[in-house]
Amino acid sequence: MFEANFTEAKENKATIQGYSVGTVKHAIDYCYGKDIGAVLGDQENAIELLLFSNQYNFETLKPKMEKYFISKLCVKNVELFVIISDKANALELRQSCVNFVQSLFNTNPKWPNGELPEFDPKFMRDVVSQALTKKL
Repeated sequence: MFEANFTEAKENKATIQGYSVGTVKHAIDYCYGKDIGAVLGDQENAIELLLFSNQYNFETLKPKMEKYFISKLCVKNVELFVIISDKANALELRQSCVNFVQSLFNTNPKWPNGELPEFDPKFMRDVVSQALTKKL
C-alpha cells in the first residue's frame, strides 16, 4: 500500500486528522467509483469534502467539487464560497465568485439585499481590477 521509509509504510496505515470519518469514507468511495451524491445534500459535508480533496490532492474530485459549488452559487452563499475557495485553493470557484459579484454590480449598483458582505480585501481588489481590465 505505502512505499518508502515512512511510518505509514512500515505500519501499513495512515492517520488522517482534522476530518470526519464520513468525509474520509466519501473520498475513498469516490476513488472506488461509488456514488457520493448524498454527501452533496449537506453543505457542511460538501465543504469538508472539498477541503479534504485539496489537502490530499484528489486531482479528479476537487474540480468536480468546485463545479458543484459553482452550480450552487447565489447571493446568499457567495461570501461563504469566497472564503471556502481561498481555504481550498479552489481557483475555478474563486474566479466564478469574482464573475458572479461583477455581474451583480453590472446589473444593479446596490447589493441585492441592501448590505454588501464583508469580502476579503484581496477578493474585492480582484473584482474591481478584473472589471477594469475586461475587454468589451
